[in-house]
Amino acid sequence: MRELKGGNMGNTERNRARCTKCNDVIESKYRHDFVSCKCKTIFVDGGKCYWRAGGDFRFFLRIWDDGRETPISFEEKEEVKNPDAEPIDINDILFYNVRSN
Repeated sequence: MRELKGGNMGNTERNRARCTKCNDVIESKYRHDFVSCKCKTIFVDGGKCYWRAGGDFRFFLRIWDDGRETPISFEEKEEVKNPDAEPIDINDILFYNVRSN
């Protein structure tokens, strides 16, 4: 399962997605409102406070307020290795550039 996180959405866009596996439309309406589709393949979280999504992105379509449904594409950044660095939590290592096609 992959997970993507975005910053503050500026309280403009609703946090919605469609699962193309079960055709369920899901929406997170407020902060920490974790919502998954009925087949548990994708999820959204954060309402309008922040954007967080995850699951199997082969079945994920982001739903914009104007009705467009777009797949999510991303590229993994290379991990920076520094032998002198302090240990950090693995959740802090993986970052993604999120693009909507």
